[in-house]
Amino acid sequence: MAGVIRSGTNTGSYPNNFGASDAVTASQLNGHVNDASFDPTAVVTGGGLALDTGIKIADEGVTLARMAHVDTNKILGRTTAGTGDVEALTLNTDNALASASATSLATDGSIKAYVDTYIRPNIVTTNSTAASQTSATNAFTDFPSLEVTITPRLASSKFLINTSAILGNQSNQMIWGRIQYKVNSGAYADVVVADSPSSRTSIHGILDMNLNDAEYGGNLVINIGASGLSYDVVAGDTITFKLQVKNYLDSLQLNFNRSENDSDVARKFRGVSTITVQEV
Repeated sequence: MAGVIRSGTNTGSYPNNFGASDAVTASQLNGHVNDASFDPTAVVTGGGLALDTGIKIADEGVTLARMAHVDTNKILGRTTAGTGDVEALTLNTDNALASASATSLATDGSIKAYVDTYIRPNIVTTNSTAASQTSATNAFTDFPSLEVTITPRLASSKFLINTSAILGNQSNQMIWGRIQYKVNSGAYADVVVADSPSSRTSIHGILDMNLNDAEYGGNLVINIGASGLSYDVVAGDTITFKLQVKNYLDSLQLNFNRSENDSDVARKFRGVSTITVQEV
């Protein structure tokens, strides 16, 4: 009990203090009991209660060890409206904050990880070099070096794909272009194929070069968004996007980033094609 009983024997003020061989009489015992009192300022060592006008918790009397045990990732507080008992609130360590709620608290580590995901754009881009190759009629071929790989940060993200592809002119070519993707080392598939193409060709852009001049060319530009791709962020999956082109007419030579006539004079061109992917 907090508070110490004081008596005549303790203070030395009672005249009949007991000796080692003294007999205890009723009168002496009553005298000690009647003379006893509580010291309101005393605290029993290791306790936590003090007696004043009533019983109260002494300063620093309640320690963490004396409180109820708290489960892992819980913090004491209250979310229920009005005053009431202390409640165990969830401490959220989910970096994606997918389990966020109005009654949980996020750690500073999870908040930082979540914010870093958005304040640093996830963008990758690459350029391609000059090349020339023959393409069969209506046969898609890879645009040399124009592919890029991105590692998604979030599940179910959308991706913006932007391409600018320079091709040299030859025999009034009509160039079709499409964007394809693959997850890790899987097979390539078209991004956002056209609705009900049947036997027609699904494409994302057309370049009609009708000047038929060995010195001229054109620019195939494609801007498209992709969503619903199946990948796993936890497993560290990567997604590779690439541009493919094909000519509409007969089997012809395709000239990438250069004119058909590639002689080294001022009126012939050399260009740089790009593909850029951004996770949004």
